[in-house]
Amino acid sequence: MLDLIRNYPTTKAWMIGLLLLSPTARGQQIGAQVHAQIVTQIKSEGGTEIRLGILKNNPRAQEFWRRLGYTFQEEKIGTVAGVLMPVYAFKLSL
Repeated sequence: MLDLIRNYPTTKAWMIGLLLLSPTARGQQIGAQVHAQIVTQIKSEGGTEIRLGILKNNPRAQEFWRRLGYTFQEEKIGTVAGVLMPVYAFKLSL
């Protein structure tokens, strides 16, 4: 499942709201391959950066996105299923 938002939070920026693979598909480089296609698409449409949020208590996701070149920007409070939770904002410049 992929949730991708164009021109958010600024023009030419894109936001990955969610990239979710089934547990059986994890650890096989499928996420990295999907991400490569996302980057290609965003660049072809003039995008210059990708942003995303990662739950603070999800170090595995943080490591995944760091391996893809994303860098930590700031800690925020986000709402997940109606509950306030600490979220790390990450960004990749294209």
